[in-house]
Formats: sequence, C-alpha cells, structure tokens
Amino acid sequence: MREARMKKRNKQAFISVTIILLWSVNIFAQAPDTLWTRTYGGAESDASYSVQQTTDDGYIIAGWTNSFGAGNSDVYLIKTDENGDTIWTKTYGGTEYDEVNEVQKTSDGGYIIAGGTYSFSAGNCDVYLIKTDADGDTVWTKTYGGIHGDYAYSVRQTSDGGYIIIGGTHPTGLEMGDVYLIKTDMNGDTIWTKIYEHDGYDYAYSVQQTSDNGYIFVCNLNYVDINLTRTDENGDTIWTKIYGGADRDFAYSVQHTTDGGYIVAGYTFSFGVGNNDVYLIKVLPEGATPQVWVKPSLFSFILHPEESKIEPLVIGNSGNGILTWNINENPPVDWLMEDTTNGSVYPEDSVSISLTFDATGLSQGLYFDTLVMSTNDTNNPTINVPIELRVIVSDVIFVFPNPFVPKKGHTILTFANLPNEGTIKIYTIAGNLVWNHSFAHPEIFYSWDLRNDDDKDIASGIYIYLVEDKSGDAVKKGKFAIVR
Repeated sequence: MREARMKKRNKQAFISVTIILLWSVNIFAQAPDTLWTRTYGGAESDASYSVQQTTDDGYIIAGWTNSFGAGNSDVYLIKTDENGDTIWTKTYGGTEYDEVNEVQKTSDGGYIIAGGTYSFSAGNCDVYLIKTDADGDTVWTKTYGGIHGDYAYSVRQTSDGGYIIIGGTHPTGLEMGDVYLIKTDMNGDTIWTKIYEHDGYDYAYSVQQTSDNGYIFVCNLNYVDINLTRTDENGDTIWTKIYGGADRDFAYSVQHTTDGGYIVAGYTFSFGVGNNDVYLIKVLPEGATPQVWVKPSLFSFILHPEESKIEPLVIGNSGNGILTWNINENPPVDWLMEDTTNGSVYPEDSVSISLTFDATGLSQGLYFDTLVMSTNDTNNPTINVPIELRVIVSDVIFVFPNPFVPKKGHTILTFANLPNEGTIKIYTIAGNLVWNHSFAHPEIFYSWDLRNDDDKDIASGIYIYLVEDKSGDAVKKGKFAIVR
C-alpha cells in the first residue's frame, strides 16, 4: 500500500466527467466545454481512482473514504445517473485501511473491485477483490497474498468468466517488490499465481487479456525503465520489452489497439521538453516488421551502444519514408538485429538496417520510438536506442521546439520546410539583428545552434525570425522563445 495514503487526507473526492486525452503529440483542436462537475464525500477525506460508464449511461466510481464506513479508510463505490447525480453509495472494509484502485463492469451486470486491505490481511497488506451485484451489494470477497505485503492495481474479467489481477508483492519481506499476477475462476478462487522477479522495486499497474487468452502487462523496473511483458494463458512469459532512456521513465496503462498491437501510457524524464512529460509508446502487432517515422534518404548515421539519445528526426506528413542505420563498433561486435518476422541474425562487425513507415495523415507533433538491438555480449545483451520523431505539415515552414529550453546535449533549434534557397534572419524583439545565414538546398530542415554571428550564445528572450527566398522576398516570419 502506498505510504502517502497512510497520512491524513484533507480533500474530498472530485469527479469531473470530462473526457481527457493525454498525448505527446500536439493536436490543434478546440478544447471541449465542461458539461458538468460533481463532488462526492463527507466531512473527512475521500478520493476516487477509477470510473467507468455503465450500460444505463450513468457512471460507477471507485475509491476510498474516511468520511463513511467502519475503519480508518474503506473502499468507496458510487453509482450515479448520466448527470452525475448519486443513485447509491456503498462502503466495504473493516476497521483498518482498505482501499481500491480499479472497478470494472462484469458480464452479469455487476462490478469487480480490486485494491488492498489491512483489515482482512494475513500480514502487512493483502490483495483485496470484491464482487458485487448491479446494486453494489456484496456477492463475495477474496484476499490473496502472504505475510509481507501484497497489493492490486488492476483487474479484468477474462473470457472464461474468471478474473486476472495484477499488482505487487513482497514475498521475502524486503523493501524490494515484485510483479504479482493472479488468475481466478468466476468465484474468485485461485487457479494460479505468478511472481515476476527483477532487480529492485517492480510493481505492475495494468493488465489485459490477449486474443489467444494470454496476457499483456506493464510494470516499472526499479523506478527507472518500463517493462512490457507478454505471457501465455498460464502466465508463463513469452517475451518482454524494455522502453526508456537515460533518465527515469514510468508506465501505468497498456491497452490493445485496432491493428493488433498495444499502446502504453505513462510519463518520462528522458524525453520531452519539461521536467517530465507524457510518454506514449505504440507497440507493433506481434510478427510485424519494426518501423519508424522518417523521410526518404535523408539520414545515415553511426550508432554506438553508449549513445543514449539521438537528435530529433523530422518528416513530412505525406508519403512513405525510409531510414537507414549504419551500425558498427570497435572492437568488433557480433550484432543481432531483433526481427519479429524471421529472427534474422547479422553476425558482422557492421550492418545496415533500413526501416520504413507511411507518414501520410499523421498529426503534427512529436512522436517517440525505440530501436531495440541485442548482442552476444552477456554484459550488454540488449541495446535500446530511443528516437524522437517530429512530424510536420508538408510545405509549411515550422520552427521547433517553441518555446525552446536548451539543455545539455540538446541545443539545436530547427527550421523545417524552408525554400530551396534563401536566408534566415533572427532579430531581437527590439529589432536588432542577431543572426543572418544563407542556405541552399536545405531539403527538409535547417538547424541553428543558438549562437549569434559573433559565435556567442544568445540570451533568453523573445526573438523574431524572417525567412526570405533567393529573391529577397519574405516567405515567412514569426516569433519563438528561448528559455535558459
């Protein structure tokens, strides 16, 4: 159970039924208007962690309450109509701390709730599973775990009518935790359990059943990297994938996509422009050829295992793209490129890999992908190369990032879709010329290192850019900000 939850709470639950999509791509659209907002709770602290729309167009909300119930905190279930007005509320639990992380509708019209309990545990905390009918009345409750602490973050009803539960466990009583996967029948009785051990603290927050009755779940490896694991119907591992960069990266949700792949959502300290940013990872369908977003024949570079980041690549949003990696290493390394279609091995000192992607119709913004390679070096068996990909609207001059926050290893401002020949001029807001540069055949983009004509770093502030074609006619002007 999270330590922060043990402290006294001082806020009521606030549910605003507005659909919000967190995406790492900038989409220029009008924000939706709020239809209504509601608050629920009593004189003490109350909060919610999960909400779903019900078949009658109302909502089911699950969380915890200090205002009602029998103990320090109890599971709190609220049923509303389509306007958010309360139809009924229920509490579940005992005299200690009992909390919930997720509620899901079940095929019989009732609900399944998963979280943790101190009231009914065999030790520190146990996984807490509650089955209710459509009115929130308890059908049965189950606890799972040992004496050292176990907790559930996600539950799904499976195709056989049972349930799959995922969370964390401390089987040895040490501070480090492991992923805990539990399969039950329709009555909550255990069919099997699996513990997935990694180095450090590893809890899983989201699980889904796959089309072949296996499972896909996402966890965080010791607060550093994202681990996506695919299992068979018995919970035995088929494959795992690791995502992330040089800093900390986290994931809290995995979902199926219509193309047969997966989408993973979380946040990242490794990529983006801020302290931490929304991190969205699109995973290809199993058996598909790896792809990245690129523009034809523009990029060729050397990758080394110690490289943790490559400057953002730029593509237009029309046509197919192809990107080639020339990969070599000194001393020589036998390379194996991970290819899910045929398992091809490239045991040479240097290999060339080309991947393609159709960028037609993609929204303008920043996308992320990861090139995954493995070697026969047992000390460094897997190399993950994060790639930032900037999609721009074809034939529209674009300056990015804007605003720009220079940081170590990343001090390049990019002008995209320039004319074939011309001049870029940068002025201060007072009209003083800072930088004047002529270009020819820039193809997709031209980069500037934020140094003026005297080769000195420019200061923070608002700047004006003017792009002229070779005849001296103004093609585009605008503003950008530098924040150091």
